[in-house]
Parts: sequence; structure tokens; C-alpha cells
Amino acid sequence: MLLMAFIVTPLISGVLLYSNNKSSIQSELYQLCRHINEHLDPVKHELLASSPVLDKELQADLLTTLSIIHLSNSKIHYIYSIKEIDNDWYFILDTLQNQTVFDRLSEYVTSENVSAFREKYDYPKNFLSDMQTIKQGGVHIDKDVYIDSYGKTIGCMIGIKDGEKLVGVLGVDYSVDQLDEIQINITRSIAVGGVIGIIFLFIAMQYLRQYLQEKQRLLYEMDQLSRTDSLTEISNRRAFFLSCEHLAENAREDAYRAAAIIDIDFFKHVNDDYGHAAGDAALKLFAKLLNHSCNINKFVIGRIGGEEFAVFCATADKDDLISALKSFKRLLSKSPVVLGELEFSVTFSAGYKVSQNAATDVHELLTLADKALYVAKDTGRDRIVEFQG
Repeated sequence: MLLMAFIVTPLISGVLLYSNNKSSIQSELYQLCRHINEHLDPVKHELLASSPVLDKELQADLLTTLSIIHLSNSKIHYIYSIKEIDNDWYFILDTLQNQTVFDRLSEYVTSENVSAFREKYDYPKNFLSDMQTIKQGGVHIDKDVYIDSYGKTIGCMIGIKDGEKLVGVLGVDYSVDQLDEIQINITRSIAVGGVIGIIFLFIAMQYLRQYLQEKQRLLYEMDQLSRTDSLTEISNRRAFFLSCEHLAENAREDAYRAAAIIDIDFFKHVNDDYGHAAGDAALKLFAKLLNHSCNINKFVIGRIGGEEFAVFCATADKDDLISALKSFKRLLSKSPVVLGELEFSVTFSAGYKVSQNAATDVHELLTLADKALYVAKDTGRDRIVEFQG
């Protein structure tokens, strides 16, 4: 009985460790899928998928977005997207089409593993039933470990949606090689039994503790990524509104609450005339200078749309927001966008609203600021307009 106890103890412990690790990986993968899906533009994806001629620039743009995430996590073996065309499924994007990623992963990837544009997807038998979950807005994560040329992986799939319309499916294959090590340790522990079994249990618990700490760190980093706009490195729309609500809730009753919506003038012309790289450079500079003009504790800034930014503050001085916007306008006029030999300037239109009514929430202020923004655009742009009413 004692010998059996020494054998069963590491066996049960090992099985639980394996199950917990697998569950943790699935949870980690769920968060990762959500994060990647937020960074893939469904409009661009649908445009690429529907185009009869491969749009190299658009494909490169979308592949770059996915590849940055791919290369940042060594456990990712493959990121791809597929779309239903004529009652069948085809690859639209995969990160291994990106030469940089392909070269970096060449140690364990061969050329036959690289899917071509619109290569037919040989989906597994459960794929069509899993699609029901995906179409309803869910995330499908494989329950079983899948073994292929990449090693042992677990995959996830999530719908790429443009509003309510499903325009494709995003897939990620994720390494679970660490489960092999756990299985080997379980076998060795049972074989040696006794004291060795107890030692293995102790080591396994230490491993689990370290793994959970690493998992916590990864989740924290992922949470930070989910709050930050990847291009401009300021708050994204979700994080902006959360910060605004927190600031408003902790403000004094008699504080002035002010919000502004800022839009880069004729930003489409920047992309059309100079290219998307120039557009990205303009957005980065714009965010940097806006942050510089509003980088004190009473301001919250964020990118809430393509070329649209927002500012909120709660302060004792009614003019704090307009002063910051004017300072930003002067700073921007002296700071051209520089990209190689290319140099150009941008201007902005802004609408804002100030209220001393504590009952006025952030969304209401931004709605009024947005109306003032339209007035600024209709009256010539390159100006700051306060909502009147």
C-alpha cells in the first residue's frame, strides 16, 4: 500500500499538473485570439478576400499586422485567416507568407508548409459544427492536442466580423510542447517510485508555481497590449473611456469637465498622396505631440478612430482644455512629418465642450464635442470650435 501510495501520488499529481497546464494554455490562447482579432481590420480583410486580383500592398499591410504579433511570441507556430468562397473554405492570409517571418522560422518550417493565397483549406471533420460557435461570436479552442509537422499544438478560431457580417475566420496554432516534458516526468516518477516520487511532486509543484507566475506576467503584458493603440502607443478607444470614467468619478463636484474630439484634416489625402507609411508617421507624430501638450495628470488622451483622437479632463480651471489644444496647435504647426526625404505638415479640426455639471457624463460631453467638430470642418477646418448650446 505504501509503495502504491508513492506511485499513485506522483501519478495523480502529474495528471492534474498536465490538465491544469493544458487549461492554462487554452485560457492563454483565448486571450491571444481576442487580442489578434482586435488588430485585424475586417474591412481590409474583406477587400482582400473579395478582390479577384491579389492586392500585394493590402496583403503586405495585413500580413505585417499579424507578423508583428507572430514574432513577438515564440509559442505561435502559425497565424492565418480563411474565408468561405462558393461553399468551400480558402486561405486568405497566413504569416508564413511574410518572408521576414518565414526566414526567422526556417529552422522548423519548410516551404511546403507555406500556404498560397486562396489555397483550399482542408478543414478537419468538426470544423463545420465549430463554425456555429464562431458565427455566434464565440471563440473555438481545440480540446485535443494536435500533432503535425510543427510538433504538438492547440488551435483556436475566431470570427472576423464587420459589424454583424462574418467576413472570415482567424486561426492560431499554439505550441504545447511543454506538455511533453510533464508526461516524461510523470513516467519517470512512477518508475522510480518512493522517495523519487515525492521529490518529483515537489519539483512539479515548483514548476507549476513558476509557470503560474509566468502566465500572470504574460496576462499582464497582454492586458497592457489590449489597452494601448499599437501604432501610436497611446490609449486605445476602450482604455480611453475607462480612464475617462475613472477620472470623472474621482473629480470634485465643482470641477469643470471638458472633452474634445480632434480629427486630422484631409488625412485620406496623406495616404493617397504619400502612402500608408507616411500616414502612419503622421499619426505617430500627432499622438506624440498631443501627449506632450496634455501630459499632466488631469488629462486623458486616446486614439478612438483611424485619424480621430479625443481628450478629456476634470479640472478647477475652465480654460485648461482650450489652452492645451491651442498649445498643441502651435506645436504641430512647427513640427512637420519627416519620412526619409519626404516632409509635409498636417493640421487638425477640433470640437470641444466644457461643463461644470457633475451629472454630465463623458459620453454626453464627447457627443457635443463631436457636433462642434462638424462645425469646425464645415467652416473651413484647421480650427478649434466650442459647442454652443
